[in-house]
Formats: sequence, structure tokens, C-alpha cells
Amino acid sequence: MSQQQVSRLLAKGYTYADIEQGKHLKVVDYQGNRYKSKAAMAKAYGLSKFVFDKKEKAGWDLERALTTPARNNK
Repeated sequence: MSQQQVSRLLAKGYTYADIEQGKHLKVVDYQGNRYKSKAAMAKAYGLSKFVFDKKEKAGWDLERALTTPARNNK
């Protein structure tokens, strides 16, 4: 993270500890891990954002949506 990014976060009221702990990251999974975006979270679980969005829209809870592998329709 660049010093400019850190400076912006500090100006928003975050502390250095908050930044180190990732509290500035807004997307949180069911285990409390933080991500920059839903796409980054989906990727961490081996899913595309498209597949994750479909599961979320279908009403799946977060844990199920992230841990259930995508079907491979061939």
C-alpha cells in the first residue's frame, strides 16, 4: 500500500492499527476475513464474481454461497 493510500485512510479516521488489521476493507466473509471487493472474496474461494452474484441473488447464505463449488455443466 502506498503512503498516499495510507494518508487517505488516516484522513478518513482510520488508525495505523485499523489499516494493519484490514478494517478499511469493506467486504467481510462468514469467517470475518476482509476483502477489497466481492470479486476478490469470490476469487479467494475459487469462484467467479458472476457465480457468486448468482448464488447471492438466489438467496443463498454467505457461507453456502462461498463454499459450495460451482456446477460444471458440460
